[in-house]
Amino acid sequence: DEADMKMGPEFGIGFDYFITKDLALGLDGSYVIMTSNESDDLKAKTMQFGVHGKYFIPTGGQFMPYLNLGVGMYNRKIELSGDLADFFGEDNFSDNAFGFTAGVGAEYKVSPMVGIGVMGLYNYTMGEFKPEVDGEEVTLLDDWNYISFKGAVTFYFPMAK
Repeated sequence: DEADMKMGPEFGIGFDYFITKDLALGLDGSYVIMTSNESDDLKAKTMQFGVHGKYFIPTGGQFMPYLNLGVGMYNRKIELSGDLADFFGEDNFSDNAFGFTAGVGAEYKVSPMVGIGVMGLYNYTMGEFKPEVDGEEVTLLDDWNYISFKGAVTFYFPMAK
């Protein structure tokens, strides 16, 4: 029987370098905690590090919608407590997987140096989460894909010419 997880808090950071006025390449990292709908004894935690590209759709104003695509590595971890930890004889299982992100966002430039915005991303990780329990692989989650929503404050630093 597989776990039914619900959305939880996410914390992250990202850095973008504009190679043109409409195209940025960047680095990102995030940490997500999800809890089970079925048991308080089960948590799923994901740490992600990756690279991304953003295409800002030209609007000619301070409102800047964009498309985001990225790739990265995901550390996927299940933490067990109580009866579940007793049943499995372990309190956590983890693995690493390659993954992709795709999403949309919008930013509003409050000033030439500061922007505020929102972004929604679909995170797709490759492969089932199948830890080994007593010498046998057990499928705890058939997929580790999730949607994330983020609010952001962006600081712009002008480059010397």
